[in-house]
Amino acid sequence: QLTAYDTGGLEIVRLRNEALRRLGPRFDIQDFHARILENGAVPLAALSARVEAWIAAEEAKGVTQ
Repeated sequence: QLTAYDTGGLEIVRLRNEALRRLGPRFDIQDFHARILENGAVPLAALSARVEAWIAAEEAKGVTQ
């Protein structure tokens, strides 16, 4: 069975892969890590929502540039 630590780690890897897939060469691992860490300890659902919003915002920047 997975521990909460393992579950969180898997979700962060999933989010990183999603960001890399959607942002391609615009993906910045330092920006991604900043988004993960900026709110401290939050429920995974909240973390996922915040990172998904960041990905969408980064995608929108690419459209306007």
